Amino acid sequence: MSADLQATVVIVDDEEMVLTSLDSFLTLETDYIIHTFLSPTEALEFVRDNDVSLIISDYLMPEMDGITFLGKVRE
Repeated sequence: MSADLQATVVIVDDEEMVLTSLDSFLTLETDYIIHTFLSPTEALEFVRDNDVSLIISDYLMPEMDGITFLGKVRE
């Protein structure tokens, strides 16, 4: 896949190990551009300013649950 057609994936989880594992796997196995966030608020800022193809979000996070986060992304 050429660089201008690469999908951008955002992963949000409050556990660093989960983010590291998913990032490592997707980086090794795909051509996706991966961005990881421990904070849903920081992820929202990134999504507002960038084109994102896919978001993977944890459901239970202390700052904001995944459903609320995805609802805010949709806004």
